[in-house]
Amino acid sequence: MKRIYSLRNEIDKYIEDMDEMEKLMAIRHLYGVADICGILAHRRSLDYEVCVAAGLLHDLWMFENELSENHGKHGAIRAEEVLNDIHIFDKHEIKIICRMIKYHSDKGNVHGVYEELLKDADNVHHYLDQPDKRFVKTKAQRIKRTMRELGLNIKVNKK
Repeated sequence: MKRIYSLRNEIDKYIEDMDEMEKLMAIRHLYGVADICGILAHRRSLDYEVCVAAGLLHDLWMFENELSENHGKHGAIRAEEVLNDIHIFDKHEIKIICRMIKYHSDKGNVHGVYEELLKDADNVHHYLDQPDKRFVKTKAQRIKRTMRELGLNIKVNKK
């Protein structure tokens, strides 16, 4: 857990210079997705710290640059920079985290168990943030499946 606290402190440094609204959005989303990653990591018996780290870093590049195009790819590069600078994860863990981030936006394709966990956590957070929003069918199905896995039966509005 000490590594997660260190990473949170690092993330806070990167977002402290954002304007107030962007900072609030970044904190809400990055920390929210990280929390859901932690819950799913326990549920799926995956490495808790690796999953939470991916959640904390997954959209950092997007918030820093206010761009969403190719943000998975750019976000993975940014995450690798951050993780290499703070020296708290080993090379194997960094590779997993960066792969999770790289593919988190590719929700139409299936990747490994770690990548799928971040996709699920990101989708669930979007749903929890806007439960009345209409989601495309594949995203709605992923949200419902993940919520059922957590013992929650919810209705997701489809487009």
